[in-house]
Amino acid sequence: RAQREVPINVESVPAGATVYIDSTDANAIGMTPRRNLRVSAGEHVIIFRLHGYEEARLSVNVRRRRETFRAVLRALGSIEVSPANEGARGATVRIDGVVVGEALGGSPVHLSNIQPGRHQVRVEREGYEIFEQWVDVRGGQLVRMPVSLQEARSNTGSILVASDVVGAAVFLDGQPRGNSPTLIEDVSTGTHSVELRA
Repeated sequence: RAQREVPINVESVPAGATVYIDSTDANAIGMTPRRNLRVSAGEHVIIFRLHGYEEARLSVNVRRRRETFRAVLRALGSIEVSPANEGARGATVRIDGVVVGEALGGSPVHLSNIQPGRHQVRVEREGYEIFEQWVDVRGGQLVRMPVSLQEARSNTGSILVASDVVGAAVFLDGQPRGNSPTLIEDVSTGTHSVELRA
């Protein structure tokens, strides 16, 4: 025999959430607030979805007529990253380690529906210093981040070699590099051996 249907009221704060009963695969039954919604008696899960808010699920036991079931929805946040200089154009944006959107161009990269809390924003482009910052996102907040990227400093230096004997052969890490006095350029950072042979 068919289960008894009971009229209930479904509300959300804020109003306007799409409501599902038991599964989001089924058709939505409307938007909040709903009055005198007929639902079979017994246990159900009422699901609330509203853009910009975390999905809410209420486990309910429908018994009494015109009982009101209410969900308070938790607001989500958004982060918007925009290029503040030419160096940032073409950069990749990662939020919490995940690539977001296309490379930075004329328009910002926007990620919405972010859980409130701390999030890592990392912007990188080959040949430029990496931008990395932690941001606190509150529910309902849009965090705007204009990002500038600076060209990476070269990881090389130079060594000026002079000796009492002009014209002495200069070797850097065992490789011939001209005669003294000489300036050896594009030497990688770190420890090296310089040898003079007269």
